Amino acid sequence: MSYLMALVFPITLLIMHFVNGKHKNIPEIIAVTDTADFADLKFAIVKQQRVGDIYEYHLRGTYRNTVVGFCIQVKDAMSAGISIDGHLVTPLSIEQSGVCFVSTGKESNLFLNALSELYGMLNFKTFSKSRVVAACFSMNACVADLSAKKPYNFKLFLPAYNDGEEQPELFLHLKLDEGIVELHEKDMGYRKGVMAAFTH
Repeated sequence: MSYLMALVFPITLLIMHFVNGKHKNIPEIIAVTDTADFADLKFAIVKQQRVGDIYEYHLRGTYRNTVVGFCIQVKDAMSAGISIDGHLVTPLSIEQSGVCFVSTGKESNLFLNALSELYGMLNFKTFSKSRVVAACFSMNACVADLSAKKPYNFKLFLPAYNDGEEQPELFLHLKLDEGIVELHEKDMGYRKGVMAAFTH
């Protein structure tokens, strides 16, 4: 018996090390807790590329020890939306296709499952196979030069698919200096619309 344990114990440690280490540097998506009731999400940028004036970021996080993720495409050099002293720039500049969400397959479907649980909603749909296009307002006092590896903040307006509903809104925080992207809720009343936009 002692000989068997001598064989099993190192193997068990190796398996535990693999399970605990396979998600290294990939954050828990619910690690952001600015407001206790909001489901504010955090992801690591695991891959990025530039195609023309678009930066594409592949995002991953974990939820209940499962890897979830998707891809976002962000237009480079969006104009400043606020002045240096914090006032809105007029006329208000909205980039109609400033940000797009793109499925990466299984990880994106698992992300939707996680999001529906965090939102307290049932979901039996998969992530949209089409790009989810969001209008974007830049909450920055300078041109958002994505090559600069600086933090930039945006307000997103997702398409509305529920009758009589306003466009659901989210806040997007690109922490390019940290390799992190965060999605924050604007209002919990938008949750149904957010899910509809991601699954339409």
